[in-house]
Parts: sequence; structure tokens; C-alpha cells
Amino acid sequence: HEDNGTTYTLESENVWRGNQKFSWNTIQSELDAGRPIMLGFGGPSSPYGFHMTVCVGYNTANDDYVVYLSDSWESEYIGRTLSLSTYNDFFAIVLLVQE
Repeated sequence: HEDNGTTYTLESENVWRGNQKFSWNTIQSELDAGRPIMLGFGGPSSPYGFHMTVCVGYNTANDDYVVYLSDSWESEYIGRTLSLSTYNDFFAIVLLVQE
């Protein structure tokens, strides 16, 4: 997408189990920079099976990796939280990257 001369691309990282350190670092660094990211969940055993959400925050209290999700299935802006420390299914991290 090009807007006012700025070009953006989409990058994605496919992950199995949310507690992979590289995946968490990606989520944390993007959110710390003020850039929400999309998390797409696959697999019927996932609480969000075959669904995209927007990750808008995180918390690492008590050695847990929790993300705050803005989800079109909920009426509140931040309608869900998910512990990636115990999540055991496929998900994709999708980033909008300015070139």
C-alpha cells in the first residue's frame, strides 16, 4: 500500500506455541514501538480458531506472557486476553512494515 509516498508491506511469522522467545520478542518490540499487530489463529482447538485479532498490549507479570486482544467477536475494545505461555496451537503474527 502506498500513501503520501510512504510504502508499507505485510510480513508474517508462523508460530507453533506462543512461548517461543523469538515470537514474544517480536510481539513485545512492535507493541513497545506503538504498532499494534495482527494475530491470526488456526486450528479448531484454539479459542479463536480460524480467526484474526488485533494485539494491542501485553503483560509479563508472574512469568506469564499475556496479550490483550481487540477482537471483532467482542463488544469491548479490549475484549480478550490470552496467555501465550500456555497456548498450544498454531498462530501467525502479521506486521505492517513501513519501507
